[in-house]
Amino acid sequence: PDKLTIWNNIGSFNDKIRSFTLKRGYMATFASEPNGTGTSKVYIAQDSDLEVGLMPAGLDESISFVRVLPWQWTTKKGTCDTNPVELNARWHYNWNIWQPSQPENYEYVAIKQQPWWPGLDTGYMNWLEVTHLSGYNEPNNPVEDAYKNLSPQGSVDDAVARLPELLGTGLRVGAPAVTDGGYSWIVDFVNKAKAAGHRIDYVPVHYYRSQWNNDPAGAASQLYNFLASIHNATGLPVWVTEFNNGANWTDNAHDPTVTQNRDCIEAMINMMDGQDWIERYSVYSAVEWFRQIYYDGGGFTPMGQMYKDHVSPIAYQQEVPNSGAAAAAKFFFEGDFRDDSGNGNNPLVYGTPKIQSGTPSGDALFLDGSDDYLRLPPKVAAAGDFTFAAWVKWDGGGNWQRIFDFGTGTSNYVFLTPNSGGNLRFTIRNNGTEQQLNTSPLATGAWTHVAITLSGNTGTLYVNGAVKDTQSITINPDAIAATKCYLGKSQFAHDPLFDGLIDNVYFLNQALSPGDIGVLAGGVGGAPPAAPAGLTSIAGNGVVTLNWADNTELDLAGYSVYRSTTSGSGYSLVASGIAASEFQDATVTNGLTYYYVVKALDTFANASGNSNEAVANPRSDLLIAHYEFEGDHQDSSGLGFHGTAAGAPLWQSGPVNVAMKFDGVDDLVALPEGIANGSDITIATWVYWNGGNSWQRIFDFGTDANHNLFLTPRSASNTLRFAITQTGNPGEQRLETSQLPTGQWVHVAVVLEENVGKLYVNGAVVDTETITVNPGDFNPTVNYLGESQYANDPLFNGALDDFRVYSYALGESAIEDLFEHIAPAGAAPETLAYYRFEEGVAGADVASQADSVVDSAGADDNMSTWWSGSAPNYTATVPGPAIAQTVAANLLAAEFDGGDDLYDDPSPIGPLRTMAIGDFTVESFVHFTNLDGFNTMVGRDDTGGNTSGGQDGDPHALFYLQETDANKLRVWLTNASGNPVVVDGTTTLQINTWYHVAAVGDAAAGTLKIYLNGALEGTATGFDGLFDPAEDNIWTIGRGQWNGGLADLVDGFIDEVRISAGALTPDRFLNFDPDADDDQLKDTWELSRFRNLSQSAAGDPDGDGFDNAAEEANGSVPTISDRTPQLGMSISGDRLTLTWPVNHIGWRLEHSEDLEPGSWTVLPGSEETNSYEVFMYQ
Repeated sequence: PDKLTIWNNIGSFNDKIRSFTLKRGYMATFASEPNGTGTSKVYIAQDSDLEVGLMPAGLDESISFVRVLPWQWTTKKGTCDTNPVELNARWHYNWNIWQPSQPENYEYVAIKQQPWWPGLDTGYMNWLEVTHLSGYNEPNNPVEDAYKNLSPQGSVDDAVARLPELLGTGLRVGAPAVTDGGYSWIVDFVNKAKAAGHRIDYVPVHYYRSQWNNDPAGAASQLYNFLASIHNATGLPVWVTEFNNGANWTDNAHDPTVTQNRDCIEAMINMMDGQDWIERYSVYSAVEWFRQIYYDGGGFTPMGQMYKDHVSPIAYQQEVPNSGAAAAAKFFFEGDFRDDSGNGNNPLVYGTPKIQSGTPSGDALFLDGSDDYLRLPPKVAAAGDFTFAAWVKWDGGGNWQRIFDFGTGTSNYVFLTPNSGGNLRFTIRNNGTEQQLNTSPLATGAWTHVAITLSGNTGTLYVNGAVKDTQSITINPDAIAATKCYLGKSQFAHDPLFDGLIDNVYFLNQALSPGDIGVLAGGVGGAPPAAPAGLTSIAGNGVVTLNWADNTELDLAGYSVYRSTTSGSGYSLVASGIAASEFQDATVTNGLTYYYVVKALDTFANASGNSNEAVANPRSDLLIAHYEFEGDHQDSSGLGFHGTAAGAPLWQSGPVNVAMKFDGVDDLVALPEGIANGSDITIATWVYWNGGNSWQRIFDFGTDANHNLFLTPRSASNTLRFAITQTGNPGEQRLETSQLPTGQWVHVAVVLEENVGKLYVNGAVVDTETITVNPGDFNPTVNYLGESQYANDPLFNGALDDFRVYSYALGESAIEDLFEHIAPAGAAPETLAYYRFEEGVAGADVASQADSVVDSAGADDNMSTWWSGSAPNYTATVPGPAIAQTVAANLLAAEFDGGDDLYDDPSPIGPLRTMAIGDFTVESFVHFTNLDGFNTMVGRDDTGGNTSGGQDGDPHALFYLQETDANKLRVWLTNASGNPVVVDGTTTLQINTWYHVAAVGDAAAGTLKIYLNGALEGTATGFDGLFDPAEDNIWTIGRGQWNGGLADLVDGFIDEVRISAGALTPDRFLNFDPDADDDQLKDTWELSRFRNLSQSAAGDPDGDGFDNAAEEANGSVPTISDRTPQLGMSISGDRLTLTWPVNHIGWRLEHSEDLEPGSWTVLPGSEETNSYEVFMYQ
């Protein structure tokens, strides 16, 4: 039976793990991919519990695979072709995976002997209690199967490509084992594996070389040189999985006697025992009789007896995780041994050190001088400039104890000892050079503050805040490249361990000033921290979240939060020892009002005064999250549940201004956990679905596929379905109705209250069922918009707007209000294309700056410029009052010369390509400079490419919005049946006047209408939809064709061309009344922008210089500052004063004598102000 449980996923931990604790006696493998591949790392808690405070790059919040196994304490000596029990060996392998470990005797190591054998059955290896898996056997040796079965034979690249199979087991993985002639092969393999992002944990090798004179020292030295060359080249631990003192296939000229063989092997294993980087070795015995472990007739040879009796040291050398954020750490020892700096440099704990209470600063670290010490990550020693500071109470004892000692051994180190035999001494040594700071020995039995700073080439030793020694110190700690960093222990094995108390330890990668050291040495009675500032509160459902500004004191220990139900008094402690400047109080009662203050404390418990008071009123009836999608994924509820987008979602018009567009390929939004943890809930949103396969998700909140609640526009039964379960598909409880229609905005809502669920569509209940599962039963942590908990489900293809989550059940009237009052005139149709002509610089033609006009609807139907002479100009659209009122914020328009200027879209995409839709609206602003014959504002050619100025040409056009030779408006098109439909206006158009023109087709009503400034000009019948040419027919702006030539070109200005997939009413046109009363904002517009009717026409909430009246007329967002400033102008005598909004200080004012491109110059100093005065010349 399995001895450990295997799960096929990590559930709610997926992509969430940032830190962990691994108990002593276990190993854990973490990987970024669910199959165990990708970025990965093995952690081993052999010597003590392992606390990893920060995961390394590639794994932090990116883990999808975890495997935890019992670790086995194994010594270096092993066997391969002999009995491990008889030889007292603690590990064994046999070129296979079939033998179980015997933890009481030895550990079994599996091997993937060659590419095709044996198979890697994870469950079977789990039963065997295997923790290691070695790679192929001698893939560089042409006689071995591992060589022959690579493609091409012996291929390093093929071996690297197959490595993920081994990594997928979650075991500690070794490289292929090469022969003693395989240096180049294995180094190439390791380099390529690392380049491919594959983990390798150790490098096995084989060795069968002998010394010519069977000299033991020479044999050990020769082996050392070979193994060291591989270790130095790969940077990995080495296993010698087969070796002997020569063999009949490598050396027949220097055969040893059995005694010589014993002496050489003993020298070899003694050498290997002394190298930390050599983890394991095993003698191979099946060679000539004098090299064997057993005589052929039985009994041990001298070498065999020696090998049996040899006691080897522990194999694995404990690694201290070294993924801290910076080369700095703080240890306050308030109940634990963790790094309090936030950098994640947590130590390993050896012996039984204690956290002792009752000290002046609270708790402190007690080391007994017997076997207690801490081992810190090497990161803390990787500093140039450096500070060490601590409070120390030394109990005395032998000389050369260590307060701290960082180094690589007894040649390179940096340490502080309380007594070197006459001095409190700081020493740093590198490559034979030693430098010191000294003062009197540390007093015993008394708390003393000691500190070292290294700044540039100057070292300073402090005691109780006073300078005791200053010397030139030219060696920096990072030059030591320390691998062993101790608190309380020396690099020298015979030095005694520290005996006493240590507290408030600082290792910093900067040199503190004398004043800073004085602050740390202040102790009890020192200056307390400043009171925290900026305390704010956010009240939720049964929870209050507090935030405040960080204190900056060096000796800051943390914060305490106090609470009262009376303002200004009666505060009681809620929590203390808070490290971050935030806190969540989950002990509140909904409906009560709470008053909070925060205090800061230093390491000696000196407390600050109270912060400012923050008030909170938690309640259950909350709008938990509200995603308006006004160009971002932020939660506007105030509770901070902000979304994170993946892919590249675009924006389009929606029922409430802007909506988020999902492409069905890789677009989604991930929402934080806690968004749907209650029992009662309401989820409501506007949805525009483009159709596609079943099981797309509007939302999916859960922990995995067995615990979730979701809404899909189309189930496998072709229904709009809501489902909730905590037992997977068989346990689903559902609400459903007919599947969501495509190509239109629909409002949907799900309400769960007690044991009843309701599904709403467009404000009406469409299904009511008993629902006994609620989100609080499993508290979703993996929450998506547009994505499913099931990996194979398709992503959502469409758009979402005004997505809301409430912590309670909205009533039917409230759901109806969301539908009716957010968009009273009905849901807005999709904008297929929108050309705003804001790409250029006023006065310059497009040839000098932009070669296309951007489709701001996001569909990439950009128009290309086309001209035979000069290009269309970008012109400032401020000729008179009408345009200033009509398109106040759209300061640029396209100027056409009537001769050869035009835009076209030769390859439309999506719905704009086929126009196979029943309803449409095409609208534009136009300003004619001359009226002479036909002027086509917006058109679309037929397949022949030759189009007329009216409906009688041959071949004919598919669509034209134009001005005729009678100076009236006309819309002409081919309907879905292939017949022409035409409607003419009645108003005679004038030059030098801005107009809004619109063509509206309503297939249901069978009408084609034309509008001028929002007023109906004419109606034609017989419209049944637009004709679908099924080809890339050209859309144009500013021209038509007649008898095969360019014709009907506009002489004037065109701006704001928008094509919509719906029959808009005039109140939804871009603008229809340039003379509208600016004091009256439309209720529908105010509701959609502000959710109320309290904004005045003169208000300017975003401070961009455009009041709400102008924002409404322009169609811009009144709560988002427009990028282009609006100029104000006043004249006094011979002076002209120009002004612009203060939030545009930094913009430069330019002027031109003749408006020609290239003639614009900057007015000096204009970027430093928001007003400028110039003289006017006659």
